[in-house]
Amino acid sequence: MGGQSSSSANGDVTGTNHGSSDYWIIKLDGSGNIVWNKLLGGNDVELFFGLQQTSDGGYILTGSSRSSANGNVTGTTHGAADSWIVKLDGSGNIVWNKLLGGNWSELALSIQQTSDGGYIMAGCSGSSANGDVTPVNHGTSAFGLDNFDYWIVKLNSTGSIVWNKLLGGSNSDVAYSIQQTADGGYIIAGMATSSLNGDVSYTNHGLEDYWIVKIDGTGNILWNKLYGGNKEDDAYCIRHTTDGLFIVAGYSNSSTNGDVLAGSHGSSDYWILRLDASGNIF
Repeated sequence: MGGQSSSSANGDVTGTNHGSSDYWIIKLDGSGNIVWNKLLGGNDVELFFGLQQTSDGGYILTGSSRSSANGNVTGTTHGAADSWIVKLDGSGNIVWNKLLGGNWSELALSIQQTSDGGYIMAGCSGSSANGDVTPVNHGTSAFGLDNFDYWIVKLNSTGSIVWNKLLGGSNSDVAYSIQQTADGGYIIAGMATSSLNGDVSYTNHGLEDYWIVKIDGTGNILWNKLYGGNKEDDAYCIRHTTDGLFIVAGYSNSSTNGDVLAGSHGSSDYWILRLDASGNIF
């Protein structure tokens, strides 16, 4: 399991913290006892967002870093914060690590090993045609403020970029989850505040909508859909199910409005959607 820690050589944290906060990666046995734990980072702030075990028995980690050529961070940051991708072996030792970004902020929120042995990463970027971010951002705010696009990056097995895409509209759009699909493409889930602009083909229902995007194996959009009500609705996880459909999980502040058919139980509820292969609510 993974998270972040500001502790240093205290309690269950056996390593020394490199800065303000580090990735904290813990291997547990079947009874929940710690087998090993690792602090990974540099002299500034690292935020951890996700991991997956890889086919070689190691792990791929994703998050963000503000450190530059310090501690475990061997690359130089491109801007305010970069996506930080770390490959570990089965004992938690670093095999390689990469800082990916442009002149503003990038967050890597989801990563998965792909069928070719590489990786697909999803998150967000405020940069535009700078550094590793080769496309132009769809938003209009100066210096990327409140102007994130989905940033989708295909990596090879050693973390080098194969292709990358910015997907979004004129406002802020953040990708939280990605999974490879049976056809070799990818399904992406997140939230959009954009409406009928850029890559966003539909009208937003409220403040924030689930934005589900299906892309092919080279990152071209096949279809995209907005789902939501009159308030905030954010999709945090999507999976391709064995029957060829999609299941989406997130939260909703809407109540009996738009696509949200049920009444809210409180200020925000889990909101689960089942979609067919074309993105229609099933």
